[in-house]
Amino acid sequence: MKKTILVTGASGFIGLNIVKKLISSDEVEKIIAVVRTNRKYIYDNILSNPKVEVINADLTNKEKCFEVTKNVDQAILAGAVSFGASFIQNNPLDLVNDNIVMNVLILDACHKNGVKNIVYFGSTTGYPDSEEVMKEEDMFLGDPFDMYFSVGWMKRYTEVLMRLYSEKLKLMNCTVLRLSNVYGPYDKFDLQTSHVLPAMVRKFCEKRFPLEIWGDGEDSRDLIYIDDVVSAVIKSLNLTGYNVYNLGYGSNYTVNEIVKILSEINDITPEICYIKDKPKMIRKRLVSVDKIKRDLNFEPTVDIIEGLKRTSFWLFNNIKNIYR
Repeated sequence: MKKTILVTGASGFIGLNIVKKLISSDEVEKIIAVVRTNRKYIYDNILSNPKVEVINADLTNKEKCFEVTKNVDQAILAGAVSFGASFIQNNPLDLVNDNIVMNVLILDACHKNGVKNIVYFGSTTGYPDSEEVMKEEDMFLGDPFDMYFSVGWMKRYTEVLMRLYSEKLKLMNCTVLRLSNVYGPYDKFDLQTSHVLPAMVRKFCEKRFPLEIWGDGEDSRDLIYIDDVVSAVIKSLNLTGYNVYNLGYGSNYTVNEIVKILSEINDITPEICYIKDKPKMIRKRLVSVDKIKRDLNFEPTVDIIEGLKRTSFWLFNNIKNIYR
């Protein structure tokens, strides 16, 4: 039987890429794409496909959550309030309140409407402040890094709620994918609110130099290309019970290494200005991806050089139309 799949945050970075992939699936009859925007321009007209029903809904509203989850087989919860480090520092509660309310209400509505499978995006920001390799069972061994305290505990709380629904009460099948740093086309490229990598890609695209780097550029992250994330989502849609996986590439790159790759891709050697008085983020975040490789036979296919080439090419061709 063909399925109806709900995608929240369908006009956002990850949601839009997921909808694009689901459209091509013969197993999907209908996609309920929940958006929270009145923007007229949607990249590539993805949300205009006949398979897609677009619903503009505020998911902090209980009635709207109940409405969008009716007659849905599976739900992918990609809707979230998400910003970069500077915004997190200055507006910590903005990332907590709406997200928690939204997650509580949408899970309740999924349960009441009989949705069978839920996929939720957790985050590696929830892990304790450590440079050790973090395995899935290490999440609750200590508080998150101080700068991530608010968003980290928000993500943790939603995981606990999903475990309650799935493992303790046996009401739904729930899978948490703890994302490392995702990048690629349709990302948020706004220089005030985006994460460091898309901001860097945009600065190269528009030649905004000298290039400002917070700290010494030796902070490192696991970076995974969006197409690989979408592949993992598709693989996890039909899992039973409660499941938690780290989802990353399995290798770390420093900011300086990213700048070097972007310099080679764009054939530019920018002047670099290191800013030492900005908020300090976690120095290194390492996560094990052994579990998802073993259980789902999942292996990323796009390395950092190819991923940054694709992202840079896409942004260069869409720079006049980007709206975030």
